[in-house]
Amino acid sequence: DDDFTITGTGIETLAITAGATDAQTTDIDASGFAASTITIAGGTAASNMFLGGATLNKTVTSVDASSFAGDVTLDASAALSTGVDFKLGNISITTTTGDTVTGSASTTTEDSLSGTFAVSDATAEFTQFSGIENYTLTINDAVDIIAASNDGIGDGDAAVKTITFTGGNSASSYTAADAIDGAKLTSFDASGFNGTM
Repeated sequence: DDDFTITGTGIETLAITAGATDAQTTDIDASGFAASTITIAGGTAASNMFLGGATLNKTVTSVDASSFAGDVTLDASAALSTGVDFKLGNISITTTTGDTVTGSASTTTEDSLSGTFAVSDATAEFTQFSGIENYTLTINDAVDIIAASNDGIGDGDAAVKTITFTGGNSASSYTAADAIDGAKLTSFDASGFNGTM
């Protein structure tokens, strides 16, 4: 378990790369690093990256962890004047473990999250994501994602505005036990998803 703090100003991008054999939890307090973009790469499926401290710095508008093999915990700053674009790699949200992403608490911003479900998950908990307005999610071929009551995307999260599902084949599926609760929902687009829903 590695814990450390990094600070910086006048630097546009903070790039973090985990080792090719990393299998530990790394807690990085980057709340004092005033970059606009953070990239996270490398690691293994056993890697865990906790980033931000209390929250990410208010200057951060993009976090790209699409090349990171492990799980991430990210929390946007409530002081943001623009939203954060969160890009995840393979999403893991099984039974309150794995990836956790919290959007900005500001009512004037919109955050987005994208990522891929590469393996089936019979106990997906979308409550691992909160305060995110816009989702773009890919479900791979022959992958089934099942969310129990109160655990589906937008179930109990009134911030959600748009949801897009893409990918998959006839053997792919998304199943949620409950309806989407988001009072702000304006778009649910599964036209690019080739499975059942």
